[in-house]
Amino acid sequence: MRTVRALGAALAETLAEVHTAGSAHAGVAPGTVFLAGDGPRLVGYGAVRAAAPDGEARVGLPGLEDGALPPEQAAGGRPRPLGDVFALGAVLAYAVTGRRRPDAEDLPEELRGVVARCLAHDPADGAGAAGRADARRQRPLCLASTSPQVQ
Repeated sequence: MRTVRALGAALAETLAEVHTAGSAHAGVAPGTVFLAGDGPRLVGYGAVRAAAPDGEARVGLPGLEDGALPPEQAAGGRPRPLGDVFALGAVLAYAVTGRRRPDAEDLPEELRGVVARCLAHDPADGAGAAGRADARRQRPLCLASTSPQVQ
């Protein structure tokens, strides 16, 4: 479990840097996380936009992984940082269970809360958006710290 927590911390730090720069990764998924000897690397920036322009549904398109794509982006919405947080939750769920959207009881108890907050469904719903933002704020408390690398 410590490895998954370290993975989550490193990816969250990388995403925080991307978001601070005013951008979104728009393609966080298990297939865009590369594990290197010196830590995880996030690749595939902009995969969502490359697959289909804003306003077009992005379901079943090559290069996008079902379950890791936030619902608002799957429907054609503009990629946003909160979508990256959703996708981070899907990556952590996958790392633990092999599935991007497992039932809560399939997750280890120590990760249930943070994964559930990341996977809050509707960013237009205040609770969903707040849940994802809350997961970002709590990340340093929930996950072990490692040194991320952005590529």
